[in-house]
Amino acid sequence: MKNINIVICLLFTVVFGNKIYSQEETSAYKAKLLFKASYGLNVSFTNMNQNRETDYLIDYNDKTYTTPSISALFFIRKHWGAEITIKMPSPKNNDRDQENFRNFANNKYSENYFVNSKVSSYGVYDPAITFGIVYRLETDKMYLYPKLAFGSTPVDFSSGEIQLKERNSNTGYKDYYNDEVYENFFIVSPSVSAGYKLTKRFWVDLSINASYFRPNFSFDKTFTNLYTKEVQTENIAYKKNMFDTYISLGIIYVAVRKK
Repeated sequence: MKNINIVICLLFTVVFGNKIYSQEETSAYKAKLLFKASYGLNVSFTNMNQNRETDYLIDYNDKTYTTPSISALFFIRKHWGAEITIKMPSPKNNDRDQENFRNFANNKYSENYFVNSKVSSYGVYDPAITFGIVYRLETDKMYLYPKLAFGSTPVDFSSGEIQLKERNSNTGYKDYYNDEVYENFFIVSPSVSAGYKLTKRFWVDLSINASYFRPNFSFDKTFTNLYTKEVQTENIAYKKNMFDTYISLGIIYVAVRKK
């Protein structure tokens, strides 16, 4: 009889406890449409440098910088949702880029030549945009959202030109670098977000996003003897695995909740 009573108590505890837990779990999954504004640090673990002159003609955010991002997240089912994220780029510094190319050209050629170099005008960075699937785990006060996203990231290119006049001679040369027209590359971006629900509508968020892409582009270099018109050509290819991470703090606003 004692054993039967113990079994009955255990069954009551399991059933009643599971009911309470199910109610708490259901009440936690009320958010349906969320918007997030974040600000964080982008850290690149790799860069595209090949110690070539064309390194200065590639405009890609492979330096550490701070930047904002915005996201919209919609939950289709209790545990599954979709998210779109737009991460802003760092500001461009055209004067610095021009100066870096001039310094390279002078260091390479000024011993034997008079040097005049220039770079075509840089454009404006496009934001990096990703779209992904989100899995959510929640309590009434905390949440954890693992995600897997795909999208595109911008890489800008410029043409460069170095004009050379040989010292103590009338012979001149022109080094010209023409880029292929590529701007956006496919990226894979796993991430995780976690945070605390301050109120029903406002949550504080910590996110860690990793990203990977492999650029594949090249520059055509033509070295022209302006006196003989002889032209030498070379193709300079860039193929390299690129990794970076984005760590951000943000505020989530729950725009739509289930009744």
